[in-house]
Amino acid sequence: MCLDAVTYTNSRPLKGDERWAWKAFYVNEDGTLESPYCGELYRRGIWHEANGETVRCLTRHRRLVLVAGPEYPCGFHCFATKRAAESRFGDLEIMRVRIRMICATGREGRFRVLVAKEMYIPKPKEIRA
Repeated sequence: MCLDAVTYTNSRPLKGDERWAWKAFYVNEDGTLESPYCGELYRRGIWHEANGETVRCLTRHRRLVLVAGPEYPCGFHCFATKRAAESRFGDLEIMRVRIRMICATGREGRFRVLVAKEMYIPKPKEIRA
């Protein structure tokens, strides 16, 4: 996912900058989670770290002409609300994730997105008999 508009960047995010957000995944038969964008596989119950420094996406401008979009730090793109994640990726599994070291915020279409250097996917809660 690339941000259409960047509203905030921080090249030196703090570990204490932590909150809940929402992310879409494909769920594989073995229980691993797969990113719909890059095919990266994730496991539950551990913190994942983003790789890379900065990214600049190509955006469509005036018909089919591609132009360089805004530049911002690389990281995990997560939606600020569950409703936004469901609106964008209703056919995928929408999960609540813990993110920290928020390095950018912006918009993907009309949805607010948080970009974080670290992401934690909680394990499913155990069902008591």
